[in-house]
Amino acid sequence: MGGADAGFLYAETAEQPSTTPFIVELRPAPGPDGVVRPLTVDDLRAHVEARLDVLPSFRWRVERVPFGLHHPVLVDDPDLDLGHHVRHVALDDTSDAGIEAYVAGLATERLDRRHPLWRLVLVDGVHDGRQVLVLLLHHAIIDGTACRTILRRLLTDLDPAEAAAVRAAEPFRPAPVRRWPLLVDGVRALLASLALLPGLLWRARRRAAAADARRAQAPVRVPRQADTPVTRLNDAFSDRRRLARRQVPLAAVRQVKDAAGATVNEVFLAMAAGGLRERLAATGDLPAAPLTVNVPVAAEPPHPPGTPDRQWGNHFSNYLSSLATDVADPVDRLRTIGEVAREGRAQLDVLEPTTVVGLLDQLPGFVAEPGARWLAAQTREHRAEQADHSVLLSNVRGSDERFAFTGPHGRVEVPRLTVFGITFAGTGLTLVAWTYGDAVELSALSHAEAEPDPAAVLAGMEAALVELGAALGVEVAEGVGA
Repeated sequence: MGGADAGFLYAETAEQPSTTPFIVELRPAPGPDGVVRPLTVDDLRAHVEARLDVLPSFRWRVERVPFGLHHPVLVDDPDLDLGHHVRHVALDDTSDAGIEAYVAGLATERLDRRHPLWRLVLVDGVHDGRQVLVLLLHHAIIDGTACRTILRRLLTDLDPAEAAAVRAAEPFRPAPVRRWPLLVDGVRALLASLALLPGLLWRARRRAAAADARRAQAPVRVPRQADTPVTRLNDAFSDRRRLARRQVPLAAVRQVKDAAGATVNEVFLAMAAGGLRERLAATGDLPAAPLTVNVPVAAEPPHPPGTPDRQWGNHFSNYLSSLATDVADPVDRLRTIGEVAREGRAQLDVLEPTTVVGLLDQLPGFVAEPGARWLAAQTREHRAEQADHSVLLSNVRGSDERFAFTGPHGRVEVPRLTVFGITFAGTGLTLVAWTYGDAVELSALSHAEAEPDPAAVLAGMEAALVELGAALGVEVAEGVGA
């Protein structure tokens, strides 16, 4: 595992699980006789079993390296039990609100590390001919790019040539794990890391100095962590979660983007700013200083031609930006957000996203794990005085086409698919914008104390999009604000 992957294991606690939820709506098509036959849990297990050869991360469990000499490794589980991983549940309330409340409860659970770090739950009894799958994945094995690959391989009919390439690249090799080879490999990895660390530290120092020089000359000021106002959004220290999802037309986001001369990501940030500004103002919690946002940025490693798409691991960095919630005019707010975000991204590029990632990769587990826990403890201890950022917003490019696959009784369509994030100590609200087909699936996951009604935040984001369109003189696509 890489350092970023292992970090999600090291930082995990009962209050801060690294469990990433997905809500997948299914619509089985009528068979030749015109009858719709829903999937059963046995159907689902057979479906997953048939795809394990192209989903290696579904076969891997975590194995710790003795004494934390290096980060944990992922090994094929010789005792893989699909009965543990693929389950079903019958809910009393299968409305959207009932399903979201159920998934919010699952988001507080820690996945069992004695097994591969995923679970799939079939929800029975959903009305309107739909079925719902709830997928849980540990963030240690996926980022936005990897989750897109997993979802495509799980929910579409994979091209045989691609399937063959995946099987060749990641063959299934179940075998008992022996501690002695792990110890020997751990010593070798530690010695290699000790040789690399001086050069990595020198490079990091040089890049940090270059980023500071860029910051000093920048035409706009990018906020630092110390600039984040402490609000209720930073009350993120309990095991109580809330979540919500909402769809907006992708065409509407693009209309506003084009009219403003902005990027899609800047429009999403402005939507979040507008929604949070109104939400916090309504509850008397809007600070005078602007809220800040943590923005993940993909730092994808080279992808040699002919190799399969990556379906595991974390390759991203982050920059901090302003949500300009102190700016009243929506268009001025969007422009301010864009200026600061572009400069924040430029400073990250000077720092080089791989700089910190490279250091994390070589930091041994016996240092990294207590370090992660110490940082979380410091965040808790000083939560009244400081916060790293106000909210995290991840913009993930999903799929231009909606998924569909061949089930045991015929075609199964996936009309809607929502991706959620995870929360962190001191950051009680995570927003995700996932593009899927012609829609943007907005999601919000929060600590109940930080934001008891995340659906109100998403409604505010949609209202902010409508407001921006009106202020820019464009009538946004049909369906927004309805």
